[in-house]
Amino acid sequence: MIASDMLDARIVDALGWTLVHFLWQGAAIGLATAVALRLLGRFSPRVRYGVACNGLLALLAAPCVTFAMLASVPVPRPVAPASVRWTLAPVATALKRAASAREAPTETTSPALPAVTTSLARTRSFWLISVIDRTLASVERWLSLFVLCWAIGICALSIRLLGGLVMLERMKRVATRPIPAEWQERASDLARRLGITRAVRVQESVAALTPAVIGWIRPVILVPTSALAGLTPQQLEAILAHELAHVRRHDYLVNLLQSLTETLLFYHPAVWCVSHQIRLERENCCDDVAVSMCGDAVTYAAALTELETLRTRLPHVAVAASGGSLLRRIRRLLAPASRAGSSWPVASTAVAVFVLALGLVATRHSVAAAPEEQEHAAASSNGVDEKRSWWRMIPPAPPAPPTPPTPPTPPTPPAPPTPPTPPTPPTPPTPPAPPAFWNDSDNSSFRMEWRDKDERVSIRGRGRIELTDDDADVKSLDADGFLELESGSGRWWGSKRRVEIRPRHNGQLERRWWKDGKEASFDPEGRAWLAKMLPDLVRRTGLGADARVKRIVDRHGPNGLLDEVSRIPSAFVKRLYLTKLLDLQVLDTQIMTRLLVQAGREISSDFELAQVLTTTATKGLRQDENRLAYLAAAKAIDSSFEHRRALTGLIESGPLSDAVIAALLENGATIDSDFELATTLVELSKNQTLEDSAMPAFADATQTIQSDFERRRVLTPLLKQPLSPSVRGALLESAAQIGSDFELASTLISLVEHQAIDDATRPPFFRAVESIGSAFERRRVLTALLSHSPLPDAVVQNVLASTRGMNSAFEIASVLTKLAETQTLNDATRKAYIEAAEQISSDFERDRALARLARVDPGQP
Repeated sequence: MIASDMLDARIVDALGWTLVHFLWQGAAIGLATAVALRLLGRFSPRVRYGVACNGLLALLAAPCVTFAMLASVPVPRPVAPASVRWTLAPVATALKRAASAREAPTETTSPALPAVTTSLARTRSFWLISVIDRTLASVERWLSLFVLCWAIGICALSIRLLGGLVMLERMKRVATRPIPAEWQERASDLARRLGITRAVRVQESVAALTPAVIGWIRPVILVPTSALAGLTPQQLEAILAHELAHVRRHDYLVNLLQSLTETLLFYHPAVWCVSHQIRLERENCCDDVAVSMCGDAVTYAAALTELETLRTRLPHVAVAASGGSLLRRIRRLLAPASRAGSSWPVASTAVAVFVLALGLVATRHSVAAAPEEQEHAAASSNGVDEKRSWWRMIPPAPPAPPTPPTPPTPPTPPAPPTPPTPPTPPTPPTPPAPPAFWNDSDNSSFRMEWRDKDERVSIRGRGRIELTDDDADVKSLDADGFLELESGSGRWWGSKRRVEIRPRHNGQLERRWWKDGKEASFDPEGRAWLAKMLPDLVRRTGLGADARVKRIVDRHGPNGLLDEVSRIPSAFVKRLYLTKLLDLQVLDTQIMTRLLVQAGREISSDFELAQVLTTTATKGLRQDENRLAYLAAAKAIDSSFEHRRALTGLIESGPLSDAVIAALLENGATIDSDFELATTLVELSKNQTLEDSAMPAFADATQTIQSDFERRRVLTPLLKQPLSPSVRGALLESAAQIGSDFELASTLISLVEHQAIDDATRPPFFRAVESIGSAFERRRVLTALLSHSPLPDAVVQNVLASTRGMNSAFEIASVLTKLAETQTLNDATRKAYIEAAEQISSDFERDRALARLARVDPGQP
């Protein structure tokens, strides 16, 4: 027992003197580190970082070595306790022996205190020895308390450190999500360029306000949502490079070791100063890497400035881009020649502590070498035992109770499948440009050429041109306008004709005529040739269309204009004449029918035909005869986009009869594009009231759609309308043809949200449900159905039966718990519930389902 107490006293004594010795040791190491950093002020941050890290390692190693040396000293033999540990008696004895030695050189002098006797004989500084003696005696008396305070400090800082680590782990998991794929790829590319072989996750975090690296083995970079939104792509890339530099340099591990050192040696200022310098140089090193990656120090400095507005107090074991002195870092980036901050204030403080502590401890160990000192040490050892008995007499802590067994971890719910990406709608075709000559309302130039058999015809002109009523000559031109018309046959030879018409100063028109390259008199041959060419010109170009259409309608009526349209070769000009006719007057049913039939037969351009049809729809189609002619003309359109545009124009023109809707559905079924057909059917269901008689044709048109997404897009808005049971059944049969589990589930959810599941609807509904292979999607449908309570017992039985085909224990249990929460079960449904629960393969999920039944129905097992 005495040996154990002496051993404990020795360990406490050694630990206490180790902490005291570290006062001068830490000051010396801190001074050396400060001087080295001062001398290396213009070196790279990597060099200064290495010096600071070595200084911190020396600070950690010094007390370890000291403790090992002090703890290995043999335990002194116990002697009678002395009342005073340190007195001047040993010193006086040493002085007397030294004097005797000087008077009698032949006498042997005791070697016990050679250093002390020589020093005291030389300096005669008895008062200093007395002060040191009393000081060290005081330190000895309070050594145990010093150790206790140090232990309390370690406990407090350890709690702080562990709390920071827990907070960081929580930040990695709470309110985070993966950053956009493009930024993840950019971060991976930066990691490859930096030579990082470990996988580094980059997460967007709502909790973090500045980017930070968390973890060493599996590092995670947290990027604040505000940084993603507030930084430019170049700035964000530089910040990511900074954080990846922390990962490559293993800074998180070094930072953790720093925190442990600060916790163990918290009482010494040199530890905190050196550790602070390490953090500054670490950020400087990573700043240099970020600048080398982004190539622009100004951009990176701007990113740091922007981050300062988002700065927060992160736990000190995290490694963040906003760490360190922002002003100093920006100054170093923008002015690399500036020196590092001065370390001399720290050095001065360290020197003072070093001198004081070194004098005290060195003197104590010099005096301790005397035999008298050893006796007093033994006596004091007993005295210390008495004085520190309160330290050792604390009863031992009761044994910790056994740790209760950890409950089994519930299985992780399977991740829901990613819904399929909806197809991109096809880009609508670009409308054909009108002929280059068409400028009926300005003074710009125009030019056009065409070939008729072996004859090439070209026209060139400028400004507005007005023809005579018989289209045989030019009636007027703008003041600066002109018209040139030329024709020829053959490539290198053959006859050539050319007419040039320009206005004179007096307002008259000057006409010039060339034949085979020679100018001749315009009359009569040139005039006859012009009268022959102008009608074909206006039919191909639409020249003077407004006046010409009005003139023909006034003279010959709408039928005369339709006859003229038949002679026009250009689809653009045909559309121009027909739309101008619709603008002039309201046509009767017969003329409108002829116009629609003629347009569908003669206009070859899908765009121009769709333009004519949509114009007629806006003018109003009041009779079914006209609407059926409209649909017949629309059938001639090959382009799915233009075909849909024509049908949509009719749908939006007003209420349609059942016969027209049936014809429209049959017509729309010929559209090749799933997107365009789906859009047509969606517009029909939104703008028209569909009677039960039209539903078979609507379902048939829907089944021609191959895309599951487009088929769901057609059925969803229709299911939101009031429907009869027979119509719901027909639509369910159509929905059951959807191959995608996600699209089918979404369609059925829309149905249960807006329609009732009655006896007529129940069989096709559950046939569609059971065709869903995905347990997740089937659970989505069934829980949506169960949310509408109460359900008939037959529907509940079908729900329970539908769970048998699900291959996920979690999804089955989720359906059953939802059913127990929302439905009232009778004996039959309760029995079916228990049978369904017993089919669950997972014990945890089975117990979860049965426990939910027991909570809502305590009387049952």
